[in-house]
Amino acid sequence: MPSASIGGGRAFLAATQSLLWPLYLVWSGCVVAVWTVGIGEVELQNAVTHTDLRAALQAVLRLMEPLWITLGFYHIYGALVLQAGISQARRWIGTGLLVCLLIAWISSSTSWPLGPVHFTERLGKRFGPVPLCLPLLWLTLFLGARATAARLLSAALPKAVPAVTAALACVSGLLIDPVAWKQRSWWLWYPADVHAPAAAPWTAPVTFFVASYVAAAVMRGSAKAIAPRRETRVPIVVFAVVQAAFLATRLVAAFR
Repeated sequence: MPSASIGGGRAFLAATQSLLWPLYLVWSGCVVAVWTVGIGEVELQNAVTHTDLRAALQAVLRLMEPLWITLGFYHIYGALVLQAGISQARRWIGTGLLVCLLIAWISSSTSWPLGPVHFTERLGKRFGPVPLCLPLLWLTLFLGARATAARLLSAALPKAVPAVTAALACVSGLLIDPVAWKQRSWWLWYPADVHAPAAAPWTAPVTFFVASYVAAAVMRGSAKAIAPRRETRVPIVVFAVVQAAFLATRLVAAFR
């Protein structure tokens, strides 16, 4: 690809990120408000009598979470492009999306390695058994955790970055799972069990940890061959916003 085209692509990406960043933050606030208040399609059905208005609000509600995840992922993808270059970023993102898709697909079909799980369409239309925004969510959490670990440790303990990345991604998964499972129904653990356990299978966090560690180690090895173009804190902020949204929702539910 000609260098002029690459430079133009980066400039366009940086410009769109600047435009969409305020929208992402405002949309995040709307998501937290909906989650903490507990607004769903059933509540709208009971509260809004005007048929067309109710249908429009329900459509917005269905799109709210997929759009939020997509916006967050777009900002992390753009930051990765600006830092590592578009070719390297595409290889990492493409491989990551494929791995996430395969883990989710195999788990939904065989109950391994994550455990018995069913993914709903709350995160968008499904490709096979996997909603389209699920790999975007998982990559957002992983890349945000990696950026945070690299920011904290790359200068002093660079070899510890994969392990800390895996730990952060695993803790993040444990934080979001109760909300995603029991409040928002993004996925359902033990879909065939009438009396399901209260906690997710132990294999899920183990899978997140192992996959995140391996991916972070591979990215660390690949990154040695490229010169970072610009350090950016965007993935760290996106990661923090996601954690804050789920933490706020859990705290409100705990004290309600």
